[in-house]
Amino acid sequence: MGIAAFVLGLISLILGFIPFCGIIALIPALIGLILGIVDVVLKSKKKEKKGFGIAGIIMSALAVIITILWFVLVGVSASVTNDILNETLTTNNNILNSLNNSIYDYDYDDDDDEVDYSNLPTYGLNEAARLEDTVVTVNSVQKSSGIEYQTPKSGYEFVIVEFTIENKGDSRLYYNPFDFYVQNSNGVIDEYAWEDLGYDTLSSGYLATDGKITSYLVFEEPINDPELTFIYQPDSFDEEKVLTFSLQ
Repeated sequence: MGIAAFVLGLISLILGFIPFCGIIALIPALIGLILGIVDVVLKSKKKEKKGFGIAGIIMSALAVIITILWFVLVGVSASVTNDILNETLTTNNNILNSLNNSIYDYDYDDDDDEVDYSNLPTYGLNEAARLEDTVVTVNSVQKSSGIEYQTPKSGYEFVIVEFTIENKGDSRLYYNPFDFYVQNSNGVIDEYAWEDLGYDTLSSGYLATDGKITSYLVFEEPINDPELTFIYQPDSFDEEKVLTFSLQ
């Protein structure tokens, strides 16, 4: 019995030093501890040598202690890891909430930031207007009820604006149709309609120094609207840089 306690104690002690083998080491350690104690008690009565039993008790006890320490270490590590994960998730959620709030709280219709186009200089037909290095001239305005398969909605008509863009700067100038709008008498500011109606409508591109391009854009506006304003705004983030033209 003492030899069995010694062997089990040795095995459990070896297993106890291997990470995550605590359950495996605990079972032989407890058995070895019991056998060692029984062996020592019996041999004490018989006054026989108790070396193997004592060695088995010591190794089994050490294996139990090591196994318990492993359980404590794993438990603490799991707790710390869980706290770190929770803190990370909380931080990420706070960041996401802040971003969402910043998006939803942004006032796109802030009256203090809106430009009152009526207070800006308004140019007429064939009157060149300059904004930094760009010169824009509205050449003509035509109206149309559309063509086959391309008709405006009820109560509306197509307004075709012919205009010229010139580059008076030292570097090339980028242009595109999304820089141009029409505001009607209802205060609605429209982007261009996709219909071309057979006109050479403006696409995006670049102008070299002293280069210019004449093109068209089609807008869908109320029939016979008395207050149509053509707007050139190349930078949507800078509403102070605007040119306006009366289309009457």
